[in-house]
Amino acid sequence: LCNFDGHNVSASVTSDMSLTCMAPAHAAGHVNVSIALKGSQWSNVLDFEYLSLPFVSSIVPAFAPSGGGLDGNVTGEDFETTTCQLNGATDLDVTTVSESRLTFTTPKIAAGAYAVDCSNDGEHFTMTKTPFTVYAPAIITSVAPSVPFPGSTITVEGEDFFNTGMNKCTFNPDSPSTNGSVSTHATFVEAFEITCTVPEAFEEQNAVWLTVDNGADTTHKWKK
Repeated sequence: LCNFDGHNVSASVTSDMSLTCMAPAHAAGHVNVSIALKGSQWSNVLDFEYLSLPFVSSIVPAFAPSGGGLDGNVTGEDFETTTCQLNGATDLDVTTVSESRLTFTTPKIAAGAYAVDCSNDGEHFTMTKTPFTVYAPAIITSVAPSVPFPGSTITVEGEDFFNTGMNKCTFNPDSPSTNGSVSTHATFVEAFEITCTVPEAFEEQNAVWLTVDNGADTTHKWKK
């Protein structure tokens, strides 16, 4: 038998040095645990700690690029030495800041819809399955009009545009790596179309490198 704070549960002997037993439900905190062989002599008392199951209330942002490296925050309750996973398999790089806040960095992972659950012991995870989306790098296939002028709206078509609320178009007169770039807000239309306004700083005859950013420093270029 195993005794958890006065409550007996059955035990299975696995060797002459170990046995296993299922801990009964109990509030979080420290309890005394002892064992008895054949229900007679009880062992010395050991300390055993019940950990709270963490509660996840939100993840910000609730999306990340497939290339990884995006920092975010998890808010909730009863965080301790907490770990979190995507779909019960891929670990998030989590740091416990307080009982109500975690920070994380996303790994490289395939694009798709995921669920985040967290644990204080690495075995018993929450079942809230908080939604988290990983998006693929965007691809630009065309820009219209082909000769934009300052202040005009251009339509950018491509693949895998994702509405992060932080989408932007960056215009550069020479190349993506040189100084002089100007960014404007991009309006998400659908997964293959966004629109943005050409900044006044660019003359019509300029060659322009256009970078579309889904909101996490992803760089995708087009040259006029």
